[in-house]
Amino acid sequence: SAAPLEIRTRDGLARLESGRMMSRVHSDRTEVVAMEQSITLQPRALQSVILGAGEGASFSASGIAPLHGNPLHRAAWQQGMLAVDDWALAEVAQALPAYFPGFIRVSPAVSELRVFGIFRLEVDELLNTLAQILPVQVRRLGPLISIDTKSLR
Repeated sequence: SAAPLEIRTRDGLARLESGRMMSRVHSDRTEVVAMEQSITLQPRALQSVILGAGEGASFSASGIAPLHGNPLHRAAWQQGMLAVDDWALAEVAQALPAYFPGFIRVSPAVSELRVFGIFRLEVDELLNTLAQILPVQVRRLGPLISIDTKSLR
């Protein structure tokens, strides 16, 4: 039988015996999703936890939290889509740098707005849609995109 897959980050270890998993390292945490089989998570300072197929978690060296919404939707990028189910607007913006060569700044005033939907991973189209469905305005200055509260005119 094949050796297990182990992904080590500064936050700890994710171990998969077989099947598929997804992982993403952020500046303050690591996210993992068990796509088909269970994953064993071992944060640096905590007891190990087993995630069943279809479950996802965000972990750091000192804590574990379940991912919001349906963790399996995070695989939508494989079909050129971004599926978000109760994500904060700031989380949506954090998912975009892989598809956009600039910097996206989200104002703290709107960063916790909740987003639901399935969007094509065309960043301009996605941002225009967010500006239509949320009380935000999107401004672009070269490679910088700013998302802030919608101004009253």
